[in-house]
Amino acid sequence: MSREDLAAILAGETEPHRRLAAFGALLTRESGLGTEGLTIVGGSALEIYTTGDYVSGDIDVVAERPEKVEGVLRSWGFTKEGMYWQHRDLGLVVQIVGRYDSGSRTLNQIVATPHGRLRLGSMEDIVWKRVYESRGWNRPEALDEAMLLALRYSDRLDWEYLERKAKENGVEDLMADLRRVSTTPQSKRNA
Repeated sequence: MSREDLAAILAGETEPHRRLAAFGALLTRESGLGTEGLTIVGGSALEIYTTGDYVSGDIDVVAERPEKVEGVLRSWGFTKEGMYWQHRDLGLVVQIVGRYDSGSRTLNQIVATPHGRLRLGSMEDIVWKRVYESRGWNRPEALDEAMLLALRYSDRLDWEYLERKAKENGVEDLMADLRRVSTTPQSKRNA
């Protein structure tokens, strides 16, 4: 796929989270890695899951073969600046964050888009990492980011996994609060 084709497809996506998902699906396909070899993680996955209620500044990619992703990015006109690949005309920044070294691949989600499929890091891994960041990195807003997913997907989350990861990372109290709030019906939360 040419850079012109990429630009035309992305220009057709008016909602930023759909544009992000389209980009991820195209990168998955064009790299030849498929959904088994490429995963969109972190804030970019959070943006897709929340349909834009959270906005990420970059696209975080985990790739089994980073050199394949780099080759595609280069062919699309991205340039490497430090640890980021940037395309100023498209307003995109990609970070290849390495191999999948934490979290649960079995909880990842495969998402279909009009441009192909992509793998998103699990909602659970986003939640527990954000809960940890809120305390461990002194980033209180990260707890709000975790809450976005917990409120929207509480009934789908693997709470046993979340509680285990929270305990391993010393934030079980925050996770318990998050679970309590997110599983309380909205009418009782607002009372």
